[in-house]
Amino acid sequence: MPFDHISSDMNRPNGLNSSGRRVSIGNKIAPLGGNKTAPLGAISLGGNEMNWIGADWRAGLARFGTEISLRRDHEIFAQGEDADFCYMVIEGCVRTVRLMEDGRRQITDFHFATDLLGMDDLTVHACSAESVSDVVLLRLPRQIVEQLATHNGALANHLRGAALNELRRAHERMLLLGRKTALERLSTFLVELAFRMPANAAGRTQPAEPGHLELPMSRLDIADHLGLTVETVCRNLAVLQKQDIVKVHGTSIHLMQWRSLEQLAEMPHQPLPARAAVPRAPMAHTRTHPAMQFALAS
Repeated sequence: MPFDHISSDMNRPNGLNSSGRRVSIGNKIAPLGGNKTAPLGAISLGGNEMNWIGADWRAGLARFGTEISLRRDHEIFAQGEDADFCYMVIEGCVRTVRLMEDGRRQITDFHFATDLLGMDDLTVHACSAESVSDVVLLRLPRQIVEQLATHNGALANHLRGAALNELRRAHERMLLLGRKTALERLSTFLVELAFRMPANAAGRTQPAEPGHLELPMSRLDIADHLGLTVETVCRNLAVLQKQDIVKVHGTSIHLMQWRSLEQLAEMPHQPLPARAAVPRAPMAHTRTHPAMQFALAS
């Protein structure tokens, strides 16, 4: 399958660059090592190899994965594609999308730095994943992550916590889509972003002012996430602005009356969080792990 605007580093063995780490891609993530699928079931990590990952599991995972850069609005993996790999977001914002046969889409969630994509799928991806902004991802064989989690408590706790949090969010989405009004849905979305979205999700490098959101997603993305039309999203943003609850300027939204927004969202009161830029996870500067080289072999 051809891919446009792939960096010259993709011509290197296994699609890795000269340091064995980063692949920069324009339109889509290219298959590593050609179109062949590596026999991931044959990968096994021994006790010494498990020591490659320590308490700092994010930095440890980097030793087993490949860092990938992708421009905005391009596919990471497709709905129905084999779920052999998972992806950790290092920088930027990603949306997961469920497509219907008639072309309608439901954005199931937005994902930010440190979120892990694809671990909740079984044999194939239930949703597609697309970059909302320019993103940097760490691509990892799922089997390796699962093996590492059995030997590393910090990673296992993170995966378990992420799964429980995703279940909680699924229950909240059921309530949002089934019972909340358009204004309540939009208010809930803004409150959740204030807690989940790092300040640098839309390319910022400095900590954001409390209550300031720089949205990486479009109004259409918000509409397809909340089950609304674009017109309804814009109209309700105007309602919130007229009531001095928010101040909207393009992609920038200032949350002026935090408690009022929480009340509209029917959410319990919590202090307005101070949002900082998430520091970039340190990437390993050592060679690619032998098990990873095997996984990427053509």
